[in-house]
Amino acid sequence: MLLWFNFFTFRYDDASEVYLAPPLLRQLAAHAENLGTFDLSLRFESREDYLRRVSANLDVVEEGLSGLCHRLVKSPPPAAEPRPATAEPGRVHLEFGGGQFEMQRFWAERVQKELELEGFTVSVSRRYEGDGPLLDRARADLQAAAASTLVVTLADGADVDGETAALQGFVRGLGRKVVLYSSGRRRIYTGPEYDLRHNLMLRYSADRCVRDLDGLRAAVRALMG
Repeated sequence: MLLWFNFFTFRYDDASEVYLAPPLLRQLAAHAENLGTFDLSLRFESREDYLRRVSANLDVVEEGLSGLCHRLVKSPPPAAEPRPATAEPGRVHLEFGGGQFEMQRFWAERVQKELELEGFTVSVSRRYEGDGPLLDRARADLQAAAASTLVVTLADGADVDGETAALQGFVRGLGRKVVLYSSGRRRIYTGPEYDLRHNLMLRYSADRCVRDLDGLRAAVRALMG
């Protein structure tokens, strides 16, 4: 179940549809619900008026969530697509943000060539490239990832892309191997007890975390036997 608490939706270039959430997240969810009702017109009379509106909106969310959970428990929605595929030996899938940004497309093309030279069959997430409904392309990315023995996720950027993080959790739940590729030099730091490059769930759901192309190739070779 996907819960959305924002007043905005998404439009993508070369697509006429309006999306409640990024397409891969929507594709993974059996049910999506938007409980966002907050008035962001910014026309508030005072600080107290703003706080009253926030409190009222939280009450609406709480009531809506309670009713929604009761309804879905009583009448569960159909399972989300796609159905898990059987992993194909020797196949690697690259989830580099679905090609939304030019740099993601550049890195995916380069890594695909590098791994194909190693003898692997390589597929690439391309939901933001090509034609057709975005949800169909997101479904194709999930199916390709599920059909692979190993998935490489790209973590470069200000933070790991939400769709990429969801796909990593999806394939890890299917028992696929995961390599997290992150060349950044920034770490999340609160002190010696928490000094990490990424969220703990991403770090520990990956079999290997690598920081350069040479390390990526070596990690794929080792995990693929």
